[in-house]
Amino acid sequence: MAYSWKISHKDNPMRILEEYIVLLLSLLIFFLMLLYFQREVFPALLVVLSFLALYLIVRAFVEKIFIFEEAYHIKGSHLHIHKNLNGKVKKEKVYLKDVKKSSFDHHLLGAYIVSENQKHVLHFNSKKEIKMFKKNLGS
Repeated sequence: MAYSWKISHKDNPMRILEEYIVLLLSLLIFFLMLLYFQREVFPALLVVLSFLALYLIVRAFVEKIFIFEEAYHIKGSHLHIHKNLNGKVKKEKVYLKDVKKSSFDHHLLGAYIVSENQKHVLHFNSKKEIKMFKKNLGS
């Protein structure tokens, strides 16, 4: 059974977690600035908007520099891993029957498998992809 999935820096599932953390930090900064500026809303909003602008600029800069893409293909009894990090390509081939240990994280959508003294880190887009991989792995 052939199955494949891709992860790229633009549709990384961890981005949602990052956005929630930035939202919580923005709220915390807003309330702290309200206390600092003695309940003046306008200066507190300016500080929060400055924080968000700085965050967006840094995020855009990091996305331009740090470009990654991972593709996973299960063909027959092998898992083909194709990693591209800033133009450096790394290809791995894992025989699924040689997998000695595996661990899956359904919340952060990640996993690792150990085969023949090598550890392979895997990333997924959804819980459905994890279930499909487990089905192909036979665990």
